[in-house]
Amino acid sequence: MKGRKIGSLILAALLITTSVPVASANSQAASGKETKTANVKKGSHKVTGIVEVAKQQAKSQAAAVKKAVAPSSEKTEFSKDEILVKYKTMVKAQDVGTVEKGASIKKSKDLGSSGVKLYKVQNGNSVDKTLAKLKQDKNVVYAEPNYKIKVNAVNDPYYSKLWGLKNTGQFVYDSFGTAGMDINVEEAWKKTTGANVVVGVVDEGIDINHTDLKNNIWVNTKEIPGDKIDNDHNGYVDDVNGWDFVHKDNTVYDVSDGDEHGTHVAGTIGASANNVGVIGVAPNVKLVSLKFLSPDGGYTSDAIEAIQYAQKMGIKILNASWGGDQYSQALYDAIKNYDGLFVAAAGNEGINTDSFGSYPSAFDLPNILSVASVDSDGYLSYFSNYGVKTVDVAAPGENIYSTVPSGYKYMSGTSMATPHVTGSAALVLASHPQYTAAEIKQSLMENTKKLSSLSGEVATGGLIDVGKSVTYNADDDIPGVALTGSKVTDSLNQTSDLDDVYAVTLSKGEKLTANLSGAAGTDFDLYLYDSKATTTQSSDGILKYSEKTGTSNESVTFIAPYAGTFYLDTYAYSGVGSYTLSVTLGATAASYDNKSEVLNYVSSAPWDVVSNSYASSGSYSTINAAKSSVAFVFNGTGIQYNAIKNAQQGIARVTLDGAAQNVDLYSSTAKYNTPVFEKVGLQAGVHTLKIEWTGLKNALARKSSTAINIDSITVTNKQSIAVEENNAAVTYSGSWTGASSSSLSGGTAKYSATKGSTAELKFTGEEIKVLGYTGNNRGKADIYVDGKLVKTADLYSSTTKYKVTLYEAANLTKGSHIVKVVNRGEKTAASTGTGITLDSFVISQKYGSYRVEENTSSATYKGTWNTSSSANHSAGTAKYSSATGNDLEYTFTGRGITLLSYTGPDKGMSDIYIDGKLMKTVNMYTSSTQYQVPIYSVSGLSLGSHKIKVVNKGAKSAGSTGTMITVDAFDVSAY
Repeated sequence: MKGRKIGSLILAALLITTSVPVASANSQAASGKETKTANVKKGSHKVTGIVEVAKQQAKSQAAAVKKAVAPSSEKTEFSKDEILVKYKTMVKAQDVGTVEKGASIKKSKDLGSSGVKLYKVQNGNSVDKTLAKLKQDKNVVYAEPNYKIKVNAVNDPYYSKLWGLKNTGQFVYDSFGTAGMDINVEEAWKKTTGANVVVGVVDEGIDINHTDLKNNIWVNTKEIPGDKIDNDHNGYVDDVNGWDFVHKDNTVYDVSDGDEHGTHVAGTIGASANNVGVIGVAPNVKLVSLKFLSPDGGYTSDAIEAIQYAQKMGIKILNASWGGDQYSQALYDAIKNYDGLFVAAAGNEGINTDSFGSYPSAFDLPNILSVASVDSDGYLSYFSNYGVKTVDVAAPGENIYSTVPSGYKYMSGTSMATPHVTGSAALVLASHPQYTAAEIKQSLMENTKKLSSLSGEVATGGLIDVGKSVTYNADDDIPGVALTGSKVTDSLNQTSDLDDVYAVTLSKGEKLTANLSGAAGTDFDLYLYDSKATTTQSSDGILKYSEKTGTSNESVTFIAPYAGTFYLDTYAYSGVGSYTLSVTLGATAASYDNKSEVLNYVSSAPWDVVSNSYASSGSYSTINAAKSSVAFVFNGTGIQYNAIKNAQQGIARVTLDGAAQNVDLYSSTAKYNTPVFEKVGLQAGVHTLKIEWTGLKNALARKSSTAINIDSITVTNKQSIAVEENNAAVTYSGSWTGASSSSLSGGTAKYSATKGSTAELKFTGEEIKVLGYTGNNRGKADIYVDGKLVKTADLYSSTTKYKVTLYEAANLTKGSHIVKVVNRGEKTAASTGTGITLDSFVISQKYGSYRVEENTSSATYKGTWNTSSSANHSAGTAKYSSATGNDLEYTFTGRGITLLSYTGPDKGMSDIYIDGKLMKTVNMYTSSTQYQVPIYSVSGLSLGSHKIKVVNKGAKSAGSTGTMITVDAFDVSAY
């Protein structure tokens, strides 16, 4: 069954034979980018990017005064040793001679009655300096270079009729135009003419034998013409130049149908530069005829099939100069599923399509570029549809001269405007072959020629300017390109490529860390713009910046105050060279307390912040209300959620990357900063944690015990710590001697030839490597982990080798371990000795914290300490001592430690030392007994081994009845 018939309102070749009484443009609105004479630091100096222009004045269309052609951005060429000079009237000959002598110039000739003289610059002087000197002379009217003038490179005889490509104000069809109101195609041709790009014309057929088109007709090289076999297995037999979806055959042009409209469109897109007839916007593209329209219109089903054919054949740009007022979901879906750019005519009804749709151009799809029509004065054509939401750009669409089967013809309509944009898209793709449809569209929309006549009429307020578009990189300005991955390497140039802009989408509270490093001799800066910013050519919208003078080593840290897309701008203040931008999204390995900005709290009632000296950072946040949650975006391989557990708490739902489970926070006795949820072994990268109120409670709790709380969250990232052989945490027995070499880890190692000599390390982690150096006089070593022999390592090698892994263990249980290396006193037959070596240990840690009980063999107690047993203690036991000076020492590997004790009415004070330094005197007195209390905590230590020491001070507070101190457990932090 046929689909809905598409009307031919837009298809009609609307010929404009009478002028429309509208005002002409006396000026063009600024492009929105200021030309700066010198680069500035955007953050510390205000940059204004909008150039104000005078309000447009109306003029009669009959006025004969025309505008000058807009200057080209091409570098001006002139003679390096000649200048032109004109003197004031009645200047005496001797005065001229004085001028010539003073400026070191010699006359070559007089240029007739104009009074201008041609001079040679003498003595190696530059033209610029000579001109500057002459311009100061009172006898000189003007002095200027001898400019080089080039002939017009386009020789197609009807080029002067193509005002849309080059508008000099010439008379075309029935009226003069305004110079510069064109798509600036000649500037684009300096870079590309569209080679290697294929464009599909979804329309009537194309006269593939037309003199101006035949060389640019696409050929399906995977088909053998005329063999009646579908050689490329795409479902279409002998589709050599495209397909006719009307007649269901490969005759893409039918004389009986006329096919004027499709041929006219094709000519504007890609007529050849062949000294014949006209020239297309992209004169070297290949055109595919995807015919679905006949003289009385076409069907939606055929249009869909044509689009699907383009998708199947890898055609990246389609021209659609047709449409109607009927919304088709099927057509919408076909375009949505098309990977390329779909350039569509806005329609010829003169209506606002924001209110009255015209489809497919008004479909809200990111790969559609909708086109309105303007006349040769830059005004919206009276017939053209418009709409700031549904129409993107404007292009020349009145009195457009192009190919038809019988030759050439003027036509008007948004149908004629659209191929100007399609050809422009082809030039952009040719200059940026890697571009996606979105990036081609962005390049065209970001670089339109802003016209006050189009303000409020189309989304960009501008006329296509392909000359700018082909040299524009999608990353040159906001909205930039989407940042993919964590690192990007590119280059900047202080004169030709000032900015590279990257779009980053963040959740509320999500952390961004960006680091920029550039080539030596450059001064590149880094800026972060707000989601509402529209350009990096202004300081407006800068949220964070880093602009150190004389260096390209910059960094920015940002926490999003709301969800949105933000823009990172790498900017060349000075220099030319490469750079690397590294971006980390999410909170990185560290501990984050309840007040951290990276936590995104949501609730129907405010979360309460409760002060408590035993909580992390002295407080925790709690809520007992429906629709309450906290979200946290992090970057790591593990996560640990720490909470207060007590009789008022209920059950929280914890969701990690979409996987949910319930966590019970109830406890009959209070427990502080307790790990209640932990996951490790996650894939490195960004993850999302969400904690929600459920209203559920423990069966033992009171009815109202449904609160949830946040104390802290720890992000972990599996890391390795090197512990050198000379670290104080390594203990030796027997005879060991030192060795030095730059090839050794840390530059040193130890060696022992004595049987039974040992080296031992107590460590916290799940993986360990033992490194040594081997040689021709080495023997064997027994290696033990937690008292168990795990390997006998042979250290013999015929030549000396450094940093050799003698033993490696993975997936050890969480917590503390002991590794021991013992000289076995044996060797292989080839070895000349039994010596063993120890270079270093490499410890890997996955968890945020490790619970180490007070009775660990790694803890050393001095004086009298007794054991307390209770189900409320960590692992059921704790130690206590009442005598002044009694102490314990515990050596740990990590970056932080928390001491857990039990407090009560008879407890006293203790001094806490870290690595021999008194850090704090803590008071263990409380009016009632409390268990697993975090008495002292420290973080941010250097990676490696440290020692905590707890000493009974023999002192107490006034309310206490004793001086007892207690130790329950240690939570060792890896971060």
